Amino acid sequence: MYFVGGGMVQGHPLESPLPWSVMEVTKMPVFGVNFRKAITPETAFPAALQDAVSAFYFLVDLGFKPENICMMGDSGGGGIVITTVLYLRAWQDRLVRPGSCILVSPFVDLIDDFHSDADALILDILNPTMCSIAATQYTTNRPDLRSTLLSPGRGNLAAPYTLSGLPDMLVCYGDAEIFMPGI
Repeated sequence: MYFVGGGMVQGHPLESPLPWSVMEVTKMPVFGVNFRKAITPETAFPAALQDAVSAFYFLVDLGFKPENICMMGDSGGGGIVITTVLYLRAWQDRLVRPGSCILVSPFVDLIDDFHSDADALILDILNPTMCSIAATQYTTNRPDLRSTLLSPGRGNLAAPYTLSGLPDMLVCYGDAEIFMPGI
């Protein structure tokens, strides 16, 4: 499964080169999830989480074993992946989880103003103001979760959410990006 980056407010999984590259290298199909983008209050959180859980269970209902499903996302899509597995883990007595996850430069700290690393500000193509606007748009319905569930990079998760017991996870990021402090 692939969740596109774009700060949870833009992007389409078919327009990103990442899933195509993964398919070419692994010779495995990738299911691109076109989750609702947070461009209105109606499509802000929890819409993307609902779409992610629905897409995961769609694959399970098709006969894919949960342990054989890998959730992958870059940037905002990576944030959606980690939020989804935290949600599925919290309700593990009723819900199954994917076997693994890949997070590429995940957007996992929606509180940061992204100005803490002067070098990253010069080198990263992302605009910190736009990242802050996207974080605000995404959390408009649940600002109370902005510093907890929706920012797991801060390690401030409230029960029933925990970082323990999550699926195997590969996290990739560079040392010259504005998301690095939160990862």
